[in-house]
Amino acid sequence: MKVLQQIVLSVMTLATIPVALAQTAPPTPPPGAPPKPCSAAEYRQFDFWLGEWNVFNPDGKPAGQSRIEQISGGCAILENWSSGGGAFTGKSLNIYDRNDKQWHQSWVIRVADDSN
Repeated sequence: MKVLQQIVLSVMTLATIPVALAQTAPPTPPPGAPPKPCSAAEYRQFDFWLGEWNVFNPDGKPAGQSRIEQISGGCAILENWSSGGGAFTGKSLNIYDRNDKQWHQSWVIRVADDSN
């Protein structure tokens, strides 16, 4: 009888191995997350421009400073311009339009008015 019990226990143990393996198998990975907006390579075409810049005229004289930064999660580039002496300040907003596959720039400038 003892041998029969051992055989039955061995068969039961063997029968539970596939169930145990199935329970410990790694779960199926969820489908990939959608790509982040503005993560395509086209949005990185002006990354070289990012940073702080001292700007010079063609004759080598200082013309101003420019700070270029990514904004809106990398979907746009903001330029902050200040001329030498602060006579002019301005900003440009630069965006890539994936529909026409072109970069577009909108620029606004302020001219200092010493009369006020």
